[in-house]
Amino acid sequence: MQSGKSLEFGPFFFNPQERILLRQGQVVSLAPMVFDLLQYLIERHHQLCSKEELIRHLWPDTIVGENSLLQIIYLLRRSLGDESGAPRYILTVPRHGYRFVAELKESQLDAITHSSPAQPPVVPDATGEVDLPLPSANDTGPGLEEEKVEGTSRQQWTRVGAVIFIVVAVVATSSLWRLLQSQNNNKSESAFKTIAVLPFRSLSREDSSQSFSLGITDALIIRLSSVNKQVTVRPFNAVLKYEGKEYDPLQAGSDLRVEAVITGTVQTDSDHIRVTSQLFDVRSGRSLWSGTFEARANELFIVQDNLSEQLASSLAWKLNSQDRERLTRRDTADIEAYRLYRMAVYHWNKRTKESLEKAVSYLTKAVGIDPKFARAHALLADTLMLQVYFEFTDIDQQRTSLGEAGKAAEAAISSDETVVEAYVTLAALKVIRDADPEAANKLFLRALAIDPNNSFVKMRYGFFLRNIGRIDEAALYLRRALENDPTSSITNAMLGYVMLVKNDCQRSGEYLSRALELDPNNKWARSTRGVLFLMNKRYGEAVTEFQNLAAEDPGDKSVALYAALANALGGNTRRASEILVGVERTGEKSAQPLAPLAVIKAELYGALKQYDRAFILLNKIQPDVIDGHDATIKVDRMMLAFYLHFDPLLNTIQSDRRYESLIRRHPLPELTTTRVSAG
Repeated sequence: MQSGKSLEFGPFFFNPQERILLRQGQVVSLAPMVFDLLQYLIERHHQLCSKEELIRHLWPDTIVGENSLLQIIYLLRRSLGDESGAPRYILTVPRHGYRFVAELKESQLDAITHSSPAQPPVVPDATGEVDLPLPSANDTGPGLEEEKVEGTSRQQWTRVGAVIFIVVAVVATSSLWRLLQSQNNNKSESAFKTIAVLPFRSLSREDSSQSFSLGITDALIIRLSSVNKQVTVRPFNAVLKYEGKEYDPLQAGSDLRVEAVITGTVQTDSDHIRVTSQLFDVRSGRSLWSGTFEARANELFIVQDNLSEQLASSLAWKLNSQDRERLTRRDTADIEAYRLYRMAVYHWNKRTKESLEKAVSYLTKAVGIDPKFARAHALLADTLMLQVYFEFTDIDQQRTSLGEAGKAAEAAISSDETVVEAYVTLAALKVIRDADPEAANKLFLRALAIDPNNSFVKMRYGFFLRNIGRIDEAALYLRRALENDPTSSITNAMLGYVMLVKNDCQRSGEYLSRALELDPNNKWARSTRGVLFLMNKRYGEAVTEFQNLAAEDPGDKSVALYAALANALGGNTRRASEILVGVERTGEKSAQPLAPLAVIKAELYGALKQYDRAFILLNKIQPDVIDGHDATIKVDRMMLAFYLHFDPLLNTIQSDRRYESLIRRHPLPELTTTRVSAG
C-alpha cells in the first residue's frame, strides 16, 4: 500500500499527510500514538504486524510492556467502533500480533470538508502521554452526511479552513480542557469505592518471573485493602482467572463490577526487575495514572513500596502515618524467603497433588529462613489443610498434616496477629479435628474483628454457620461476602445451597446459575443443582446431572448415590438398586466423611421403601470411639444433626416415628459467644 495517499475504508476517510480521520464527514479525534498505530497497520494492509514490531515502532526509545500496546489497540478499536470478537478492521492473531483487514480504496477527493470535532481535542501532557476520553459503549458514531462541494477552489479553501480550525481549536481549548479533566479526575478518583488489581503480566518465561508478577499483584491487594476500609479491593482469588491471559482491562473491570482497575507488567532478568503499572477509571475508560519502576532484583521490596505509595496518591487517599506504615509493611525482610514464598503461592494456586507438595516444600524452606514470616506460616497451614481436603494423603498422614497445619497457623498468629487466614485455618481445625464449634466460632469472630471486609473470612464463616444449623445467619454472611466479591463461584454455590434448605427454590436456582456461569466446572454447584432438580421433581434432569458427575469422577460415591436416588424417585427402582449394589461392593472410601454418605444412602433406602436399613445406618453414627478416630465420629454426628434438621430429601423417611427419636438424639450445637454484625 503506497503511503501518503488518502484512503477510504467503511465509513472512514483517512488522510495520513494531514493526519485526519473522518467518519461520514466528521472528525474522529485520535491521540497521536493511536493515529500512528492506525497508519502503520494501514500501510501494511493484510500483513501480520507482530506485537514486538508495533512496540518498537510506537516506543522506539522507551522500554514498555505489552500492556501499553493493548491499551493503544483498545483505544483505536473503540474509536473505529470495532470489536475484537467480530473484527471489521483490526484482526487479532493470538499470541502473535494484529492485522488490518478492512478493504481499502484510494479516495477520489483531493480535499475534504467536515463538521467540528465531536470530542474535545487531545493534548499530550508533559511526558508525552495522552488522556483520551473513550467513546460511550452505545456511541455508534455520528450520522452527518458529507457536504457536496463544487469546484477545486472551494475544495482547497475548505481543506485549509478545516486544518486551521483544528489547530486553533487545539490551541484555544487545550488549557481549559486539561483543567476541567484534572478537576473531574480528582472527583472520580476520590469517589472510587471498588477496585480490582488485575494480575500483572510477566514478560519473561521463567516460573520465577511469573511468581513475582503474581506476588506484586497479591501484595498490592493486601496493602491497599489494609489502608482504606471504605474501599473494597477485590480479593486475589477473584482476579486470578485473568492470570496468563490476554484481557481488556476495562471489560475485566466491568465483569468484576468495580469502578477502577490497576494493571501492570513485570520484566526480570538475573539481577534486574522492571515494573510498569496503570490505573484506569472503568466508568470513563480513561487512564488516570501510569508509572515505571526499575531496581535490582534484590530491591523488589523498594519497588513494591514505591508502587503502593504512588497508587494510593493517585487514588487521592489521605493517609496518616499509620496508613503509610501499613501501606509499606513488609512480611519479611529476607528476599530469598520472599522468593520461596512467591514460588509456593504460584504452585498453591494450581491445586494439584504435585503442586501442593511443591508449595509445602517451598514454604517449609521459607519459614526455615525467616521463622517470623507470618504469611508463609499461614499459607503452609492452608496448604496442609488443602492436601487433606482434596484427599491427597492417606488417613494416617491426614492426622499428621492436620497437626502440622495447626502449629503453622499458631506460628503465623504469634508473629502477626492480623493475618486473618491463620484464624480461619484454626477455626476449620477446631471443627474437623476437635469437633468444637464453640472454639471455631470465637476464631471466626476474631478474624472478622480484624478485617470486617474480608470476603474469604465471611464466606468460610457462612459455611460454618450453615453446618451448625444457623441458616439465616449463614445466608446473611454469604450475601455480605458476595458484596465484597460478587464473582465468587463458590460463594454463589453456597448461597444456592442455603436457599435450597430454606425451601426457596427460585433464589437457589438463581445463585446456582450464577455460580455455573462464573465456573461451569464447579462440581458442588452442579451437584446442588441436581438436588434442586430432585426437589422440583425434575427427575430426568437430575439423573443426567448426577450421571455426568459420576462419569467425570468414578471414585465419588456421593454423586453415584444421588444418581441412584434420582432413578428411585423417578420410578426406576431397578436401576437405582443396581447402582446401590455397585457402590456397596467397592467398600467405604476412607477419607470421605461418613455422615454425608450415610444420609444420601438413607434417603435412597427410604425411596426404595427399605426403612429399617435406613435407620440402622443412621444409628451407627455414635459418639463412641471407632478405630481410634473419635474426633471424626464427633464431626459426623455434628454433620448428621444438620442433615436431620434441614436436608429436604430426607422426607423419604421423615414420616417414620423413628425419625423424631433421631432428631432428639442429635440436637444442633449451641453457641454462647456473641456474633458480630455481618456488615
